[in-house]
Amino acid sequence: MFIKFIKWGFYMSKRYLFSLMAVLAATFIFVSACVKSGPTDPVTADSTATATCVLTATITATISATSTAQGTSTVTPTVTPTAQTVTALFRNDSLPAGYDGGKDTFIDDINVTLINGACAWTAMSGGISYGIARTLMYFDLSSIPSTAVITYVGLSIYLYSDTAGGGIKIHPVTTPWSEGSACNNSGATGGATWNEAVKGTSSWATAGGDYNSLIEAGAVSFGAITAGNYFSFTSFTNSNLADMVQGWVSVPANNHGMLIKAIDETVDQAAVFCSGNHTTETLRPLLQVQYIQ
Repeated sequence: MFIKFIKWGFYMSKRYLFSLMAVLAATFIFVSACVKSGPTDPVTADSTATATCVLTATITATISATSTAQGTSTVTPTVTPTAQTVTALFRNDSLPAGYDGGKDTFIDDINVTLINGACAWTAMSGGISYGIARTLMYFDLSSIPSTAVITYVGLSIYLYSDTAGGGIKIHPVTTPWSEGSACNNSGATGGATWNEAVKGTSSWATAGGDYNSLIEAGAVSFGAITAGNYFSFTSFTNSNLADMVQGWVSVPANNHGMLIKAIDETVDQAAVFCSGNHTTETLRPLLQVQYIQ
């Protein structure tokens, strides 16, 4: 019996000795790897380089061990939510179905009391021959989460007719305005005019609409577009367009839409666009927004 006890003790000593040796070997390999992975000083050729070893553990699964006769364990993976890219389209009455969050109108410095919010068209012009006209356009983006990250924005407006020369550009509007329910009507109230953001209620700080002139969210010349085609503005060519929409999404109260005007309002030019009230839905303004949520 005593001899069996001695043998058992010798067996256990060898077992723990081997385990200790394995730990020491692993430690040596780990330390060696840390030393070898240290930065190399290009001047001293590693003579003064020191190694810094940082061990980072990332747990991707929760392990719950169940003691059984066979000693089995159950591994439950931890699922990490992934970012989702969403593309949203906004066009009155069709995208999304029943959407009615778009509004537009145009104002001009010759007919300063006209309300045009119910017209099937909007306009832009410049120069002595035509006077100055500007389009106001707005899209309700409240369906996009305020925490969304905007990755792409595209705006398409249909050019119905134009004169040669010039071009158009976009600026964010800084004052709330109203579309109104009249077309080419100077006697109506409730819509935007050249002098008033809401006729009969509130005026623009500056006649012609309040906008941020320092932010240009897109510019396209008429030389590149002919009547019967779409003016397309994208954040690929002007990142300010995406930044402008990002600001509206993050702080919805800042969304007062955009003002579309001539690049140079001293040059004789005029353009007519189909509005959100046009009878052909596909010709209405379309805003495409891609975002990560």
